[in-house]
Amino acid sequence: FSSEIKSISAYCKSGIDYDGVVEYFTFQNLFSDRTLWHDIKALPPGHYLEIDLKGNTEGTLDVDSQHKNLISARGLLSQAMRDSGLRCRMVQYWDFDFFREKFTEGYQTLVHSLEEVFESSVKRQLISDVEVGSYLSGGMDSGSITAIASKHFKDKRQSFKTFTIGFDLHSASGLELSFDERQKAEHMSYLFGTEHYEMVLKAGDMERCLPSLVYHLEEPRVGQSYPNYYASKLASRFVKVVLSGCGGDEIFGGYPWRYMQVVHSSNFDEFVERSLGFWQRLFPGIEHEKVFSPIKDKVTIEPKEVFHDVFPESMRYGDYAPETVLEMSLYFESKTFLHGLLVVEDKLSMAHSLETRVPFLDNEMVDFAMKVPAGIKVRLSEKEVSVLDHNNQPVLRTNKGKILLR
Repeated sequence: FSSEIKSISAYCKSGIDYDGVVEYFTFQNLFSDRTLWHDIKALPPGHYLEIDLKGNTEGTLDVDSQHKNLISARGLLSQAMRDSGLRCRMVQYWDFDFFREKFTEGYQTLVHSLEEVFESSVKRQLISDVEVGSYLSGGMDSGSITAIASKHFKDKRQSFKTFTIGFDLHSASGLELSFDERQKAEHMSYLFGTEHYEMVLKAGDMERCLPSLVYHLEEPRVGQSYPNYYASKLASRFVKVVLSGCGGDEIFGGYPWRYMQVVHSSNFDEFVERSLGFWQRLFPGIEHEKVFSPIKDKVTIEPKEVFHDVFPESMRYGDYAPETVLEMSLYFESKTFLHGLLVVEDKLSMAHSLETRVPFLDNEMVDFAMKVPAGIKVRLSEKEVSVLDHNNQPVLRTNKGKILLR
């Protein structure tokens, strides 16, 4: 057992997991317990492993019924259990539940409730015996965190440190010009009175950090990742703990353009087909078969089944109103891509001995978000969503998604 693959592979030599390769290049992420190493598995989020140290003569491996396929009978873990005579049981103790009973209060009441919950969440994440700072990208998520945290520090007559990564745009054009968010971040820093630090990435910086990036990440992950690496490097020079805005999009509906691809699905099968059509963009259709034809005899999975298995049986039937489909999309994003983002966040911060904390994923915050009706998070009937004007809100107004959070 280890938090890193490299420490296991040093003792247990393992080849490539071809199912993991197909899963990654289909979704640009790993949804299941697979890694790219054969027989090295990840413990699924919200699960724990229980080992009977008294031993068991049968040497069997028990797994809860919903996830009985997550640990292969031929895997290193189950083999080790049999060889040692121990008994191991995997249990799911928590899962996202976007279908729980919803709030019935009005919009304004929910806005005020969210303000209280969010402020409490940020303050809890600030508790530390070492100095805490925050990333500040110029967006709403990190900006909201900074607004609350900086106020807390001002009350204590201390400065709050923020960190931004920018890009050298001398040779940029078109959409590339929007990649650099330093101007927005600097404006927010001015508004909230933070002690602000920036690092500007130039051509060649990605290649320079690539060996270290590969070493620490161990597997490819969706997104560029190298800005995260440099952001952690910058922050680690000044603080030991940093706050991140990760999670806000996943639990509050920050990807409306994705939801619109599937919102009119009439049943689960159609939802899966529409979703696959959107996510399987790297190698769509016939290209997928062509690219993976050299290893087809070594592959035992179908991408559709991988996607299908993300959802428990209870979500595959019943009413498929737009709000229901949106809740399913939020569940999917939170179960799959959020996990990948957190892996990148954790590994690249720890590469610089930096602890990252995520206020949006504070227990109270997540519980609150799951009780908010989908229609309040995203207005599916409008091409351009609108926002309510709150002059006292500590964030800049925008007209894109996450209605309640904004």
